[in-house]
Amino acid sequence: MEYIVCGGLQRFCQDCAKERRSEAAIDDFYNNFGKEKREARINSRVIATATCIVCGKPFLLDGKRKKCCSEECLQIRKKQLCAQYRDDNPKVYAEKWEKWYSENRQSYLEKKKNKKKERKNQI
Repeated sequence: MEYIVCGGLQRFCQDCAKERRSEAAIDDFYNNFGKEKREARINSRVIATATCIVCGKPFLLDGKRKKCCSEECLQIRKKQLCAQYRDDNPKVYAEKWEKWYSENRQSYLEKKKNKKKERKNQI
């Protein structure tokens, strides 16, 4: 293929120029303009924080819709929600308890006796 100069600023043949222009544009963007825009975007980011609904401490959000700051607070929150459900739905809770108790009566009573023995031994 013959290289024909069409203008004074031409550096590549017409076939290679299209490919080279796109590569140069990408390099130019990421090395010059893109760097400034990326830094500006990173610096303008807002760090999201929330307040723990159990202990009230502020904590950083990591993109998830968390309401508790730690595993300890999460366990406390689960217990609170269970207690709230039990209070709001006493009939449903009573039915579930009766069903579970009828299925696990023997093991429940044994555990209860063992706990009483342990308490007596501690005193």
